[in-house]
Amino acid sequence: MKPVTEKERKYYLEKWKITRQNKWGYVIKSGILLYSLPSYTLITMYNLFLRRAEPLGGEEFFIGLVLWTMMGTLFGYWNFVINENRYKQIVEQNDANF
Repeated sequence: MKPVTEKERKYYLEKWKITRQNKWGYVIKSGILLYSLPSYTLITMYNLFLRRAEPLGGEEFFIGLVLWTMMGTLFGYWNFVINENRYKQIVEQNDANF
C-alpha cells in the first residue's frame, strides 16, 4: 500500500473511527444516496432530454432503480471495506510507533 500522509492518518484516526461504527449507514449514504441514485437520475435525464429517447415505462424504471440501487450497495460496501482496511493498517502503524 502507499505511504500514509499525516492528513490521511488524522482522518482515519479521528473521523473514520466514528464512521466505521455504522457500516450500513455508510453504505446507504455513500453507495446509494451519493452514487447510484444521482447517477441513475442523470443518465435517465440524459436519455430523455439529450438523446430524445422514449420515456421509461413504470416497469423499466423500477427495474433500473433496483439494479442501480444494488450496484450502489456493492459500491458503498466495497468502499467501506477499502477504508476499513486502510484504517486497520494505520492503527497498526500507530500502535507500532508508540
